[in-house]
Amino acid sequence: MHLDKFHKDSLFGWFWIVAYIAVPPALGLALWVQHRAPRVEEPPRVPLAPALRALLVLEGLVLAGVGASLFAAPHTADSLWPWQLTPLTARATGAFLVGFGAAALQAALENDIGRLGGSAYAYATLGLLELITVMRYPDALDGSGARGVAYIAFAALVLLTGLLGSARARGARLERA
Repeated sequence: MHLDKFHKDSLFGWFWIVAYIAVPPALGLALWVQHRAPRVEEPPRVPLAPALRALLVLEGLVLAGVGASLFAAPHTADSLWPWQLTPLTARATGAFLVGFGAAALQAALENDIGRLGGSAYAYATLGLLELITVMRYPDALDGSGARGVAYIAFAALVLLTGLLGSARARGARLERA
């Protein structure tokens, strides 16, 4: 769809072309192999705190919804995103957001704090890096409207949710040891 945007005379351009073509089927194959693997005895679950689970569901739905909109209709980026995005970056951002949204919803569905540790660190990092980006490039942000305020508040909430999940996962690991 956006093949003309890639530098086909560069190793990096070809790297991204191959990655975009190869990764989706490879992930599909990995899921299929995992689904067919024999079941193993699972350790006892430690349920998520209800507030943490509710935050993950809310954030997962927002991330997946905005991501799907950006991917399917990149022209909506002007109303959804607090700075300018090209159609290619809107779709790439959308795919990224759908991935994080799906991970948040999966964590809420699994409802096991012991399995949340690593992904909670990644989630906190996502929120932190988004806030750093806003601080680094404040002029690019349309902070005068509700989109900018909502974006900053949501990024801060993602950071706090990730930190809370990380702390709870670490506490659960210490209790089991």
